[in-house]
Amino acid sequence: MKISVVIPYYQEAPGILGRALKSIFDQQLDPGVMLDVIVVNDTSPLDPAVDIAAVGAPPAQIAIRVIPRPNGGPAAARNTGFAAVPADADYMAMLDSDDTWSPNHIARAIEGFRLSNADVYFSDHASHHHAAYLDGTKMFTDPLVSPGALEPLPGDRYFVASGHYMASSAAREFLAHSSTVLCRAAMLHDGLRMPEKLRWAGEDHNFFIDMTLKASKVCLSMQSEAALGRGVSIYEGAHEWGSLKDLRRRAYNVAAVRRVQHRTTWPRAIRADLAEGVAAGRRIVGYLLMRRILRPRGPDMEAVRLVWGIDRQTVVCAPFSVIDVFARKVLRKVGLKVAP
Repeated sequence: MKISVVIPYYQEAPGILGRALKSIFDQQLDPGVMLDVIVVNDTSPLDPAVDIAAVGAPPAQIAIRVIPRPNGGPAAARNTGFAAVPADADYMAMLDSDDTWSPNHIARAIEGFRLSNADVYFSDHASHHHAAYLDGTKMFTDPLVSPGALEPLPGDRYFVASGHYMASSAAREFLAHSSTVLCRAAMLHDGLRMPEKLRWAGEDHNFFIDMTLKASKVCLSMQSEAALGRGVSIYEGAHEWGSLKDLRRRAYNVAAVRRVQHRTTWPRAIRADLAEGVAAGRRIVGYLLMRRILRPRGPDMEAVRLVWGIDRQTVVCAPFSVIDVFARKVLRKVGLKVAP
């Protein structure tokens, strides 16, 4: 069995990729399981060769290759890796260069595929925000996505569901971090790719929805099998309220939800939630945009061009967004309940 592991790489500090590679080297692999590690160098400031050399020679069942490409962001880098997955690969796994796997991740994924005959597998993960992310989701309780559709499997904390169920659940909330996901390599050979237009936010969420919509079944492990690190992150590094990066991130999130809206015919309640998500996102982006237009030193035309290129309706409605935001603040102050 061959599993290709795609790692998009853009880092500034040594040792980060080394930790990710060490977690691959530490995988508990049965004889006959081969890992084909594809590091996609997205014109990183730090050459991946530094960490590859530092971590030492891989075990006999693991091979590493580096593919350089012009800088294009995480989706483009992953797509370069997907295109390099060989025809004889059985599965593709993803790992971000600043994340690590638990030693049993690949073994559990193989077992999950065996138990479920699924096309996609993902697991829970831990980060500096939470020890078990999926415990806080609605997968097992949301009445809008068919409660009980997740069926337990004989193994330890495995579940299986239809691809459409999992896509419907993911349309309402983020479920699968990329570093926990595997899929059949045939899905990539059939053209499955990340949406590169969502360079700054939402590409991984949309990719998981695309993937599960194509899958007959999805296997889930409620064990935490990946830990998120703290390397260079386009998304995590753009949370300074009102900054241009924050505005860009929020605008791309609007574009990401709009793309989800049009992916398939969702149930009515999910369509309503997605529509409200777009409206709420446009409201905040419009408000932040007007702050930058009306600043004392003159309008920020770069911000206007940025948002116009992502979602023109947000720009057109920006003045009304300011009125909407202030009206909601007033209503909340007088004790009235207002939708987000």
